[in-house]
Amino acid sequence: MAAATPVDEKYERIVLEPSPDLEKEIEEAKELLDLALCSMPNEDDEKYESEGEEDYETDLKNIAEKSKKLLPEGFPFSAHVPEDESVLEKQIFKNYTGAV
Repeated sequence: MAAATPVDEKYERIVLEPSPDLEKEIEEAKELLDLALCSMPNEDDEKYESEGEEDYETDLKNIAEKSKKLLPEGFPFSAHVPEDESVLEKQIFKNYTGAV
């Protein structure tokens, strides 16, 4: 005798809207992650205007190498870590302490 197969059950999906405090925290987290993983030197900076494009390219290479060393092996995205590494130690969310 074959076992009875369960009938497809329909579940109601409940979507919770974030509170204004949580929305503010989410925006702050996005800004922090953008700063921590997407910082690039500004090509129009005075430092590069006087020294030329080669120094800008050299800085980009240095940032890429430093980022590869700091990020975990197999990190699925390309990222550019800022010169000030203290941003990596900041807490992203106030009430969440798990992995992000």
